[in-house]
Amino acid sequence: MLTEIFTDRFILRPLNINDVSESYAGWLSDNKTSQYIKTKINLTDLRLYVAERSGREDALFLGIFVKNTKFHIGNIKFEPVDSKWVMQLWASLLAKVTCVEKVLLKR
Repeated sequence: MLTEIFTDRFILRPLNINDVSESYAGWLSDNKTSQYIKTKINLTDLRLYVAERSGREDALFLGIFVKNTKFHIGNIKFEPVDSKWVMQLWASLLAKVTCVEKVLLKR
């Protein structure tokens, strides 16, 4: 089972319905976001959407959280994925997030 990736500033972990908030639902109706995400969804439907992907072997749905505040700032979703590749994808994400964070911290 996937748990969490910790970096100096962020936590990546599987998203669950407890992470669904008005703020998260608001991202989907924001003018800038809606240029890239065409779905309009309410809080109830968003909870259902997240719940349907939770624990699935063919979906990797991660929340990105600020480490010191636990504030939810974004998501990463891969779907569908072959279940045998999920752990490799998870390990690859850890390496990439760590590299990106090191570059950003140098700025």
